[in-house]
Amino acid sequence: MKNPYGWAVNIPWEGNPATLWRTRQTLELLAPDRWMDYWCEQPVDFPGYVPTIRSWHLDGAIPQAVYERLLANPTGETWLWLNEPNVSDQDDITPAKGRDLALKFINVARNLDVDMNWCGPNCSVNFPAQHAGGLSGQAWWREWLRLTRRAGIGGASSHGIHMYHSRSRAMLYETWASLVNDWRWQWIGDKPIVITEVCAEDLPLDKQIEVMDGCFELYQTGLREGPTGKNGAMGVYWFAGYDYGLWQNCALCEVDPGKSQTMRLTPLGRHWKSLQARLR
Repeated sequence: MKNPYGWAVNIPWEGNPATLWRTRQTLELLAPDRWMDYWCEQPVDFPGYVPTIRSWHLDGAIPQAVYERLLANPTGETWLWLNEPNVSDQDDITPAKGRDLALKFINVARNLDVDMNWCGPNCSVNFPAQHAGGLSGQAWWREWLRLTRRAGIGGASSHGIHMYHSRSRAMLYETWASLVNDWRWQWIGDKPIVITEVCAEDLPLDKQIEVMDGCFELYQTGLREGPTGKNGAMGVYWFAGYDYGLWQNCALCEVDPGKSQTMRLTPLGRHWKSLQARLR
């Protein structure tokens, strides 16, 4: 079973051959353990890619690429399931809808007779309510877990979280402590946690490094304790491999203005690589 663990990164997939060089070169420069694309119009076949399934893949006709990916990995891999279902401009669904789509995805894999794990629901756990249902990230997650348990599926194989609104190491640790101490063991037990998106948004380099270093410590703890440990994360996906047009300061790579179709590491990317070197 392929898992989503590791020192990883979020990179936008460039399906257009004219711009695919940005994704290819970013992956070559960073050499992450795994990578994901949060938007994910459909799963792609590219080294190190962790497939993501969004609400629109399941709410209606399922794209053929989803079936093909499942069939190509009959012994199993872990899918990232949903992206911020509690946020209005992302998946934006109710916990009840999330339960129904989880059941649908499980049944798709069962009908194809393939193994599959899933890591979700990738809520922004410290976001305030940004959703028609008026639920914060933690509240959405908690209600969804209650509903999935009542449906007999017991939640995801591992739990993906987004840790935005963590604009310093102290804020990151405060969010993590709340997650672990207040309700993690009541609701999700000893299943692994993967931080599937995190950065210091568009704050300056020193704050990006603070948050990244804090994530690295959580990942090191996860490596020491293993998937059933109580205090660490089994994976960290930094947002983003290069600028999505949202927060330039969190990018690990950028276009080299002095060269044609060439990516280079940013100062933050060099720091990310220095942490990676400590793991290898």
